[in-house]
Amino acid sequence: MNVGEWWNSIVESILVSIREGIIEDLDGIFDVVNTRVQDVADLAGTTPSGWNNSIYTMIRTISENTLLPVGIMILTLIFCWEIINLVQQHNNMNEISVQSLFPIILKIGIGVELLSHVWDIVLAIFDVAQYVITQAGGTITVGELSTGSAIVESLNEINNIITLGLLGIFIWILKLFMYGVGIAITIVMYGRFIEIYMFLSMAPIPFSTFANKEWSRVGINYISGIMALAFQGFLMLICIAVYAALIKNLNVTTTDIMGALLETMAYSVLLLLCLFKTRQIANSIFNAH
Repeated sequence: MNVGEWWNSIVESILVSIREGIIEDLDGIFDVVNTRVQDVADLAGTTPSGWNNSIYTMIRTISENTLLPVGIMILTLIFCWEIINLVQQHNNMNEISVQSLFPIILKIGIGVELLSHVWDIVLAIFDVAQYVITQAGGTITVGELSTGSAIVESLNEINNIITLGLLGIFIWILKLFMYGVGIAITIVMYGRFIEIYMFLSMAPIPFSTFANKEWSRVGINYISGIMALAFQGFLMLICIAVYAALIKNLNVTTTDIMGALLETMAYSVLLLLCLFKTRQIANSIFNAH
């Protein structure tokens, strides 16, 4: 074997090693993102009790044992406040009649009834959202990013060590990036449920404010926030639907490996940004602040 053949043999061995490394990195490169996207689609309409019943039970028990008494105290304070206002408006009780007491008694009665069914009301909101999301989810097919056999043929056509090496480094970075995107999607998904549980834990306090005209803004804003959280799942499903439409005909099967991978990365980043945006959009729609 002469020097030229010996050198060509070494170069070919290096090329084969780099190609094998690239193919190994490409294998399952989109699995994390695909799994997380499917999880978002599956969990978008899940109710708080359906996602993790043990956490839900714990939060409900804590709320009923600690914050429900506070809600009763606030409701009592509101009742006293209404009586004081009534006395001031009717000449120190000289003109107070049963008819004037009836609205106060009615409001307090409604307040007591609301406090007695706090969890039934908030869970009903999530049940409505779940119905809407389930109906919408029936028309959506979650797409998946994938690599095809054509990419292997494209790699075999690259005989420049530097070019192939740079491509290998890029794919390795892309693999780490896709893992990061998958983790970020998981944070958005689970972060939403944690926020829901925090909202639910405080439910008795805002519900105790509906009996007073001035204080009722607290309860109204709370209901707006709960509705925003419930229907955020619908917006997340819309993001998945758009993502599925974008990647429907996009697979890394073209000869332009770099361009195809950059495009898939762009769609994944777009999905992530939209998922982060859903909370803000939901708050804007339901005027929650």
